[in-house]
Amino acid sequence: MSDGGPLVPDQRGITMQRDRPAEGLAAGASSGIVPEANVLMPPAAEPLAELQKPSIAAALARAEGDKSRTAAALGLSRRHFYTRLRRVGLDI
Repeated sequence: MSDGGPLVPDQRGITMQRDRPAEGLAAGASSGIVPEANVLMPPAAEPLAELQKPSIAAALARAEGDKSRTAAALGLSRRHFYTRLRRVGLDI
């Protein structure tokens, strides 16, 4: 664990190698630190709206379509909830 100072990659279980050229950087450029080749990268992320849409639709169903109750259940103001509805394509 940490001794109160800043966390370093070793404390998080991350193994890094220094001074190896980073792939995708211009010739001569180096970030100085790149992950080892065996570090798994997450798959390409879906747009946030696509991840939120099913959750919002389910919350609406639980609240029987009551948008004020749905907004409260999701911890959003009604105004922010309506903005979120438009953003995810659930203009109801």
